[in-house]
This record gives sequence, C-alpha cells and structure tokens, in this order.
Amino acid sequence: MRRFKYFAGVLVLIAVVMTIGLSLADGSKKKGKEDKPKGEAKLVTEKNFGSEVLKSKKPVLVDFYADWCGPCRMLAPIIAEIAKEKAERLKVCKVDSDKSKELANKYNIRSIPTLILFKEGKEVARSIGYRDKKALLDWLAQQLK
Repeated sequence: MRRFKYFAGVLVLIAVVMTIGLSLADGSKKKGKEDKPKGEAKLVTEKNFGSEVLKSKKPVLVDFYADWCGPCRMLAPIIAEIAKEKAERLKVCKVDSDKSKELANKYNIRSIPTLILFKEGKEVARSIGYRDKKALLDWLAQQLK
C-alpha cells in the first residue's frame, strides 16, 4: 500500500508540473494579443490577398506553396528567417496553392515553390523552385534596389 501511495503522489506531481508547463507555454500570448508578431510570414487567401499584398505600402514577397511539396517544406524555414530579418523593409506572405486555386491560376503558378515579389500592387519579379538562403537574399537584394 505504501508503494501505491508513493507512485500515486509521484504521478500527481508529474501531472501538476506538466499542467503548469503547458499553462506557461500557452500563456505567452496575452489576451487580446493574438496577432502574429512582426516579422512572420502571413498566410493569405483570396479574401485578404488584395489588402495584404496588392495594397501594401512595402514590397511583398509571396510564397506560393503546398503542404505536400518537399522543396516547399525545405524553403519554409528560410522564408520565415527572411520575414524576421527583413521585416522593416519587406512584408512576407504565403499562399497555399491547393486552398487558393483562384490565386494560383491568376498568377499562373505551374510549379511550386514559386516566389513572387510585388511592389505597389504589381508583380516585379518571380523565382521558381528552391533556392538556398544566400541565393534568395542575393535575388531579393537585386530586386529591391
């Protein structure tokens, strides 16, 4: 009986510690502060593409991707890093080409990943396929001159 009480106490302690840890992890966002922090790639759809991309005052890099695409998954962390590093000068958005087929058709997306750079609502450059971070930053620097 003594062992049972010991193990039950240990299990309760583990449950309490896990609950506190999960609460702290979830509590990092204060109520009313649910927006994404600056410098993250924002997921856009047909509904908000115009306001987020075409009407943006900053240049916008749009990543057309799909969840099943291997090169897209390889590019995702690079896009996230660029979004954080270039947040002052560049807005970064992502479009799931499977869920936003009208946008994919409108912008003639035939291969993914496809990156399109918009300035003042107009496409100014396009990159198709995977690029490493250095190559992508070099391409962006050339386009943002």
